[in-house]
Amino acid sequence: IEVDLPLLDQFIEKNPELKAEYDNYLQKLFAEVKSEKQLKEIFALRDSMINHMVEPMVNYFDMANGEDAEIDYTQLEKLDAELVSIGILCVYAEGMMLALDRAEILEDEIEKVASEPYKLYLAFNQAHANSMGGEYPFMDLSENINVVKYGAELMEKFPESEYWKEVESIFNTNLSLF
Repeated sequence: IEVDLPLLDQFIEKNPELKAEYDNYLQKLFAEVKSEKQLKEIFALRDSMINHMVEPMVNYFDMANGEDAEIDYTQLEKLDAELVSIGILCVYAEGMMLALDRAEILEDEIEKVASEPYKLYLAFNQAHANSMGGEYPFMDLSENINVVKYGAELMEKFPESEYWKEVESIFNTNLSLF
């Protein structure tokens, strides 16, 4: 598959243990999506990539800002954009990259093939990811409001769903902010 992600490819070269999973994820991500099952598989692969990439990526960003900097800050911004283009969000706080989370991808496919509870679950998770990080956590609570909104709708319409059970704790934490 031809995808123009030069900085991400460079990062993967420095972390060869991620290559097979990365290649598999890109293959699935850019294939035609025809079912909710396929979406779930893609998002599970993304979550796995995030879990396996987070520590090496944080270290990579740290090294880029250290004395032995390998890349400059502009390239870090480009790497950040490459990650977002494949559904991975860099989470920053006080100018430091500290985690990876989910970025929006496959919106049209979600709209076409996902069930209503799964759409709410994905919207909830995206709002939660968007609420992470920031310079001052209580300065902008708009995404936390969205977490509560999507969680409340999921609880009201689909209380017995696997999705509600999975997000209930995060929903309660965000609700307690208000």
